[in-house]
Amino acid sequence: MVKGAVRRLLRTRALGVGVLVVGVVGAVVGWGSGGAGAAPARGGVGVPVPGAAGLPVPGAVGVPVPGAPGQGEADLAYHGRAALSGGRVRVVLTPENHGPWGVADATLRVRVSAPLGRGARLPQACVRSGERAVLCRTGPLAAGARGEPLELVLPLRGGGREVTVTVDTAWGGGAVDGNPANDHRVVLALDTGDAYYF
Repeated sequence: MVKGAVRRLLRTRALGVGVLVVGVVGAVVGWGSGGAGAAPARGGVGVPVPGAAGLPVPGAVGVPVPGAPGQGEADLAYHGRAALSGGRVRVVLTPENHGPWGVADATLRVRVSAPLGRGARLPQACVRSGERAVLCRTGPLAAGARGEPLELVLPLRGGGREVTVTVDTAWGGGAVDGNPANDHRVVLALDTGDAYYF
């Protein structure tokens, strides 16, 4: 008697699961709803459903969302100025992202043609890297956005009458930069105190 009740219960549950599977398959395939990849709407007209019939779901794994950080292509660029006076080069620059995707963070590099001395004044986002370079984090850069301006004061060991400053991307936040020309800037600054723009 107990065995018979258990068999009936299992058959009932199996039948319910079969109906559920048929219902789900019918919804995905589009039985009676206007074709594959469609869901019924008012009047029985099919409406495309992301995820059905191969349509991408924005935000799903492997499907980039425009403006989202760390995916796709991000065109990073740097604009600013450099001035040399009294053996110190002052670099002021702003990182930008021309898109089409955002980056959660990136690292830019400022290099000078002469060895750096002691007493550099750096923003909190920057750190010395070797004898002639400084690395700076940009922070999050949405597509079409500018980052925080960065100001570096770099003393040159032994002074100098001129210095070449190079700004480029050390790490692009995992994004591909289809236009690397505008994230590689070189400017020559003479010891006049004048600002040379890049």
